[in-house]
Amino acid sequence: MEWFLDGLGTMLIGLVLGGAGGSVVTWRVMSRKTSQHQRAGSNSTQVQAGRDFKGDIR
Repeated sequence: MEWFLDGLGTMLIGLVLGGAGGSVVTWRVMSRKTSQHQRAGSNSTQVQAGRDFKGDIR
């Protein structure tokens, strides 16, 4: 049983520090305010083609 508990403390500390570091990085990335702007003008047509594209481009 002792061999099982030998690295348990180190593993728990690593999980806590890794989780905190990952959370901080994720928070910094997600907290940046970015907005999308259309540069083509008000009367432009946009087409988004993906897996379900069925139709003609006008």
